[in-house]
Amino acid sequence: MPKRGRNLNKPRVRDKNRLKNSPLSKLWDRAKKAWEQGDLEGCGVLLGKMERLSPDNPNIHLELGRLNGRLQNYEESEHHFDRCIALAPEGDKGSILSQVCRMSGEFYEPKLGEKYYEQTLKSDRVEPDLLVDFAMFRERQSPEKAAELIEQALSGDSDHLGARRMKGHLLQKSGDFDSAEETLRPLTGRDIPPEIRARAGYDLGALLDRTGRYDEAMEAFVLAKSMMYEDGVRLRNQRTESIQRIRQLREQITPEVFQRWHDQGQELQPQHRLALLGGHPRSGTTLLEQVLDSHSDICSAEETLHFRDQIIRPMTPKGASKDRIPTLEVWDSASTDQLQSMRRDYFAAMDKAVGGSVGDRLLIDKNPSLTLSTATLSRCFPELKFLIALRDPRDVVMSCFMQPMFPLQQVNATWLQLGSAAEEYANLMGTWLDFEPMLQNPHLTVRYEDMVEDLEPVARKCLEFFDVPWNDRVLDFHKHAQQRRVRSPTFTEVTKKIFTSSRGRWRNYEKFLEPHLHTLDPFLKAFGYE
Repeated sequence: MPKRGRNLNKPRVRDKNRLKNSPLSKLWDRAKKAWEQGDLEGCGVLLGKMERLSPDNPNIHLELGRLNGRLQNYEESEHHFDRCIALAPEGDKGSILSQVCRMSGEFYEPKLGEKYYEQTLKSDRVEPDLLVDFAMFRERQSPEKAAELIEQALSGDSDHLGARRMKGHLLQKSGDFDSAEETLRPLTGRDIPPEIRARAGYDLGALLDRTGRYDEAMEAFVLAKSMMYEDGVRLRNQRTESIQRIRQLREQITPEVFQRWHDQGQELQPQHRLALLGGHPRSGTTLLEQVLDSHSDICSAEETLHFRDQIIRPMTPKGASKDRIPTLEVWDSASTDQLQSMRRDYFAAMDKAVGGSVGDRLLIDKNPSLTLSTATLSRCFPELKFLIALRDPRDVVMSCFMQPMFPLQQVNATWLQLGSAAEEYANLMGTWLDFEPMLQNPHLTVRYEDMVEDLEPVARKCLEFFDVPWNDRVLDFHKHAQQRRVRSPTFTEVTKKIFTSSRGRWRNYEKFLEPHLHTLDPFLKAFGYE
């Protein structure tokens, strides 16, 4: 299924400065290529040239708004979005505002999305599609407001499939299972468009799981995934290539390499209070992050792309794919000046991510996927501490499999089947097991099951590891989470008190998981889950 707002496309707006067949076309193509390769700086340079050549072109301002939002330059982003809307021909303003809403709604900071969605609501007529998008955006802050938006959409078009699906989703989340099932069942039929059918299938699967109808739930999840399988093939192939390059790096790195990097790292100054909160997705990292972020001496950034953009990308050969993994030779040859520059850029980006200066607080980069980058993290950040969340691998794999996958990306494309989900777990956590004995950086593992059984001892253990004094606020993490925009799919769960219902959940699906347990057996033993 296509991802909204992911690629530079030309042209978006009908106007006299239309880019097609214009002298700007080649620049546009180069900017698109730079964006796709993850070269945001190069993309910005090219778009800047285009703006100077055609300062009143709304298309260019639209892309500059998106680029600056991606870079967390929100004032600049707002400037370009406002210019784009002002310059758009009158007949196109509604369409362009819709695009601005969807682009800004994906930003790390939600304020711009809120502004433009609210601006759209003041229009004489708001398309139901946009009301559904706004409801999905608002659900994290206010399910009640999201429900109002869906009712508004349905009042304009009672048969709107996206609004009906979102209504079923909200009913399922609220616990009104009978009404939710009545709403969702018809949306899984063969005549329903694939994306609606997939989303309804995931919601129906979650409902059936919550009501103990596990075989039916599995059928619903498999149906949802079948709608996404074709799009996932390319992404899974890309993931396989990335894993192969990471495996080559794993085979090359020795204890001597870690020791050499550690010794050289003492030249990297100033040292920062920094930690990676890693592990595998669905291992309790979001819960642990919210607990720790509740402490006044700690701030966390949730799954940003800053390590990739500020550290990996500068070490990647020019013109290479953004997913290309720099080799051991590249990392070994990095100069102190290079590393210092990348570190400065990373911490500057993290200041923006946390909404101000990190200052003297401990910065936690919560990003399970970066567990694959354990070695390169230690190369760039000798002061970094690793906090790794563990959970029964069987629960992790089942939870990943049951997780809605929108938008579809390399990692979650591996969750379309239980077998590939188990392999992804083995690749990621196998990297940790390979590197952990060689690490010079301090590291600690904590278990999800221990957290939900008795949070305080686990929280005390983590704070002691970070040399942070105890604060009772961490036990009321759910109140803190209610004030934040949590990007993780588990945003609803972490605004509630601890619950234990997800522990041992895999047993409900044991017969489906059993053919793949051999992949997980080494990790059950290594992590004490036999």
